Amino acid sequence: MRMLVPLCRTFLLLITLAIMGCGSGGDSDSAPSQTKIVLSNGASISIVDSGNGTNVVQGENLQGVAGFDIRMSYDPAVMNPPTVAQGELVSGFMFAANTTTPGLIKAAIISTRAVSGTGPILMLAFLPGESTGSVALDRVIMIDASGHQLH
Repeated sequence: MRMLVPLCRTFLLLITLAIMGCGSGGDSDSAPSQTKIVLSNGASISIVDSGNGTNVVQGENLQGVAGFDIRMSYDPAVMNPPTVAQGELVSGFMFAANTTTPGLIKAAIISTRAVSGTGPILMLAFLPGESTGSVALDRVIMIDASGHQLH
């Protein structure tokens, strides 16, 4: 029960951030966008263009991850907001995505059980035939089953 309370707090924070927004997308102090983020333990999150308007947010060498807070961006002048679906690696996790701000995708994923391994975390489906704009990772926060941030 002690572990459930911090996990619930973390879940509510992640869902609130994903659904409510946290502003309009950043400022001049924001880190540069990229397609891959590597953690100090060797785990990484990357965006892979699978063609035909589909992008996969892929986790590699993840260890004991129970929650994700992922923020991505794209050029709304050439791409419409995507449909966001949960990937196989996090099947069964609670999931919420927010694409209401043009050019910004926010997703929160959490579970009481941690996952380890490699596989798809999110599937982003843009309309086929749209411009070949790219999707960038702006921020990834991962937590363990105790609610501690993984670095």
